[in-house]
Amino acid sequence: SGGERQRVALARALICQPKVLLLDEPLGALDKKLREEMQIELRQLQRTVGVTFVFVTHDQEEALTMADRIAVMMDGKIVQVDTPSALYETPACIEVAEFIGNINLLPGTVEDAGENVVINTGAAGRLSVPVRRCRVNPGENVSLAVRPEKLQITGEAPGSGYNGLRGKLIAESYAGDRSYYFLDVAGLPRRLTVASLNEHLSANRSMVDGGEAVWAVWPIESGLLLTS
Repeated sequence: SGGERQRVALARALICQPKVLLLDEPLGALDKKLREEMQIELRQLQRTVGVTFVFVTHDQEEALTMADRIAVMMDGKIVQVDTPSALYETPACIEVAEFIGNINLLPGTVEDAGENVVINTGAAGRLSVPVRRCRVNPGENVSLAVRPEKLQITGEAPGSGYNGLRGKLIAESYAGDRSYYFLDVAGLPRRLTVASLNEHLSANRSMVDGGEAVWAVWPIESGLLLTS
């Protein structure tokens, strides 16, 4: 099987006791379930033998799962090196944010940079981000980045400490443990994506109805201002 061939190849490489082992997409030919099993085995093996693994992959989820540190390369240059959690939660630029996982990017202009930075998104209104989550100046064009799982769908406008956008639900995608909801928000160039765990979702009912006008809200601490 593919998994056994990979194990044999690893054993042959490690018997020479290398200081560094380059693994160039070693799991790419395996099916999803076997690939996930091999990811766990590889992490356990690396910790056992103490050899540095340089793991090359185009699968962002695999990179987040496998790595202690990740280097993101674009156009032949390394644009950010960080831990998986830091790379996902605090990407250095728009390009890294879009490359690692799903993200909503809300373009706007910085109006004020006091305790909270306020950006004007035009028709979608004003949104806030804590000043510690960004380094920007008034008048600068930026994008407020927020991950889909940070958002929550509700029928009420956001309270203090929250941002919110009102839009129309245009589509829903069921993915087993979670569902994705897509909102059309006036003034935004792209649809807004909300990810929600299906903890309380019955087998025959969606959380919201298609075409319904709803609020997507999130804590201001969950946002991050980015530039290219």
